Amino acid sequence: MLHVTNGDSAAAKIRAAGVGGDVLVWLDCLHEGPVPAGFTREELNDIRAKFIAECGWESYSKVVAAFETRDAWLLAAPDVALWFEHDLYDQLQLIQALSLLDPQSTAVSLIQSDVHIGPLAPEQCAALWSRRQLVSDAQRNYAARAWAAFRAPQPEEIERLLEDEAPALPYTAAALQRHLREFPSFDTGLSHTETYILEAVAEGAGEFVSLFHAYQRKERAPAFMGDAAFLLYLNRLMNARVPLLEAEPCRLTEAGRAVLAGARDQIELNGIDRWLGGVHLKGDYAEWRWSGPERRLLHMGAPQ
Repeated sequence: MLHVTNGDSAAAKIRAAGVGGDVLVWLDCLHEGPVPAGFTREELNDIRAKFIAECGWESYSKVVAAFETRDAWLLAAPDVALWFEHDLYDQLQLIQALSLLDPQSTAVSLIQSDVHIGPLAPEQCAALWSRRQLVSDAQRNYAARAWAAFRAPQPEEIERLLEDEAPALPYTAAALQRHLREFPSFDTGLSHTETYILEAVAEGAGEFVSLFHAYQRKERAPAFMGDAAFLLYLNRLMNARVPLLEAEPCRLTEAGRAVLAGARDQIELNGIDRWLGGVHLKGDYAEWRWSGPERRLLHMGAPQ
């Protein structure tokens, strides 16, 4: 039995629960950086490794080797148990892993949790294990659709997936809805995360740790972002051509206050160069924006 989960903390608890087998940690922060369609598994690993190395999180060679070892373990295992939580970080890993597994050669069990596994006691992990279920064909198909939609060059495929009234994977739709909220706001050009950061700074959070916790308290979706990814957002806001934040202790610049108030637009000030799954937003114009009280994603068309 190969157990697959999201991080070292969860892996330790699964081992301590006495469920037997090996534990594989699926380390990739898929909600950040390029995850484009049209590439083989090996080519996508290369793209992801380059992005992770550019972030300074690990060397390219170590990441590529880790991805190849990870995939080899997964693809060779005849019996796999997937342990994943309800947040965006986990759900993207879940649909990637499920999309790689061959239903003809691998029996797959699913353990989904609406709380984070790392803080659980071993006996609580054992209780989750007792409620495991075999992955159904409907769940496999839904995961494949979701993974393809996430990697598509335009976000319409995700929106079509979200129209399913009874999704086969209960947490994936909400996670992808949160992913879409990283597209720029129609009113400010800010993503949800950028908005939360600027709001937290405006309310007095300045040091990194206090700002990170203030952001987590604002997050309406299940918490999904680690501190390394969070730092990417801070650096973008601080190092833009028109900075919205001053360095730690963080303070809003004049431009930051204007953008947060809706008087200026982040994209018009600073442009954008960001991947959201398979969508590459680049330049001084954002083709897709969120707008309205229901936060609908709008196609703005080509720039005039």
